[in-house]
Amino acid sequence: MATPLLDIIGLYEWDNSIFDLMVLPESLEDDRETIIQNILYECRELEISIPSPTAIKQLIKIWSKKRLYYWEELYKTTQYEYNPIDNYDRHEEITDTLAGNTSNHETGQYTRTGTETSVSTHEGTEVTTLKHEGSDERTITRSGYDTTNVSHEEENKVAAYNDSNYQNSEKKITSDSTTYSPQNSESNIYEPNLTDKNTRTPDLEDTTIVTPNITESPDITNVGTSNSVNSHVAHIWGNIGVTTAMKMIEEQRNIINISIIELIGKDFKNEFCILIY
Repeated sequence: MATPLLDIIGLYEWDNSIFDLMVLPESLEDDRETIIQNILYECRELEISIPSPTAIKQLIKIWSKKRLYYWEELYKTTQYEYNPIDNYDRHEEITDTLAGNTSNHETGQYTRTGTETSVSTHEGTEVTTLKHEGSDERTITRSGYDTTNVSHEEENKVAAYNDSNYQNSEKKITSDSTTYSPQNSESNIYEPNLTDKNTRTPDLEDTTIVTPNITESPDITNVGTSNSVNSHVAHIWGNIGVTTAMKMIEEQRNIINISIIELIGKDFKNEFCILIY
């Protein structure tokens, strides 16, 4: 006995809950009724392969879950924001953080041992000539007077021919007064007129020889902390010339022609309808 065939419109009129379990992308839930009506329109001339409302209701649930990811991802491709004639759009955000401690330790004592010999020699001749040219004039003038005081005493003694003792014979006292009062005034005028000329003619060559013999033993400890953060944000976009602008406009038109609602209707038709017109 042949199974009676029924189209989706008739089945939906028989039980309008057959699409209640159909799973749709969350962004298309508001378009659920539009999607259902489009399925009915898309399959209006075709017979349904499963004419049982109860059975097809469960199968629609399974089929929609199976196709859900495909519908979601396809819908996302219609929501991207971009310039259709740019084929290069690069966003770059880089943060480099460098942190750590650095330590350098050398043990021992910082000492310098050894000898350093330095020998300096001057070789050659040096002639120095010193000349005084000119004349000196010196004038000395003295003026004033002298006063002299003189006191003079004279005594004469004689003795008799028969006596050895002398007796005063005559005494003469003379007194002169001379006062010495120097009132000299000296004037000394010195007028030099000399010019010194010093001529030095060196012809020396210095030679220094240093012979170091020193050993160093360091004891240094270097401890530090280094931290650096480098942030870089860049947005680079445009047409790098691989594809012409006209070609990209044509591809954009193909994207515009994509309708998720129509694709769901065609998916349903291919899954549940007998494709015989």
